[in-house]
Amino acid sequence: MKAVSKSARKVFDAAIARLGVDNHVVIGQTGGAYIPLVVEKIGQTHFTGNTAMYDLFSFAHYGQQNGDAMHDPEVVMFKEPLSGDLYPISWRNDYVGVEKNDVSYGEDGGIRGIKINQQADNAAFCNMWAKNLKDQQGLGKKSSR
Repeated sequence: MKAVSKSARKVFDAAIARLGVDNHVVIGQTGGAYIPLVVEKIGQTHFTGNTAMYDLFSFAHYGQQNGDAMHDPEVVMFKEPLSGDLYPISWRNDYVGVEKNDVSYGEDGGIRGIKINQQADNAAFCNMWAKNLKDQQGLGKKSSR
């Protein structure tokens, strides 16, 4: 699997660090020039045959269409507890009607398969997105928490 780059990880870790006790945070101003980033800890996952648990995080921009919340995009990543590396495992954009799940799950609910090329493309997207988030939201800069 392909982790996000070290510089991208710094940005996403800065967002994770802002999570409150409810495991949800909105970063940025609604109605501003940039769409706020919504970050949520959404659960945990594991690999089939392994008991180690990995925290799952959702990173998303939301818009609205006909009164419905629209992901633009949403990326779900898991965090490897020992290295701290972040691995994107799904990408979704409701405006274009695309959802890409980079992993498949076994009967025990654990990850059992990885779409290697698709997951690597998702990691490359996240590296680019992190640069935008750093510029737009100040994430990962020395002044951000």
